[in-house]
Amino acid sequence: MGETYTASLGQGAFRDGVRIGPSAKTELGAALVATSQPPFAAAQPEAVRAAGRSLSAVLLAAGAVRNLGPTSWQLADVAAGRIDAFWEYGRDDSNVLPGVLLAHESGATVTDANGAPWRVGADSVVVAGPALHTPLLAALDPAH
Repeated sequence: MGETYTASLGQGAFRDGVRIGPSAKTELGAALVATSQPPFAAAQPEAVRAAGRSLSAVLLAAGAVRNLGPTSWQLADVAAGRIDAFWEYGRDDSNVLPGVLLAHESGATVTDANGAPWRVGADSVVVAGPALHTPLLAALDPAH
């Protein structure tokens, strides 16, 4: 798309040099929520099962759920407010880490599906604007 996202810890997140921020939506029922799966998902069968359960749960709560492409790109779009929220089950550090940095620096809330701060090696990631993060976690809860 001819865009460049950048972020540095403690320095904010930017698209083409302009500071970005997450969605300010407050209603999950009006939100565009995205999801994905880790590469080689068959090697993580529990992640596949959690993805199926969580998709069913979030479809009932969100305005729309989509997989719009590469995980890192979707997370960058959450950081910029183009996508309202994102979740994924499974370990996917190489794809998640750059987007998590962008999202965190943009002001989005970044955790695992249990609400703990996301860390490298986590088996899930949930990223949303501050007002949508808790409702998304609540929608995911039946998936555990």
